[in-house]
Amino acid sequence: NIAQSLAKTSFVPKAFQGKPDEVTAAILAGQEMGLSPRAALRSMHVINGVAGLSAISLRGLVQAHGHEMWTEESTSTRAI
Repeated sequence: NIAQSLAKTSFVPKAFQGKPDEVTAAILAGQEMGLSPRAALRSMHVINGVAGLSAISLRGLVQAHGHEMWTEESTSTRAI
């Protein structure tokens, strides 16, 4: 299947290499958010078994749906 093939390549992030089940899960989760399979694999991070999108991907989804984002404050320890 496609996930098994992708998991064998360096085309996917290291976190997904050799893990076809995780590739499938990331693609399906991304599809629920309107992401293409490749975008989902590039954007998805799994931390302690919980999948989430990178901040830049979240921002892109927000903007793609017509919303604006801006920075109110940005320091080395805080970003609003």
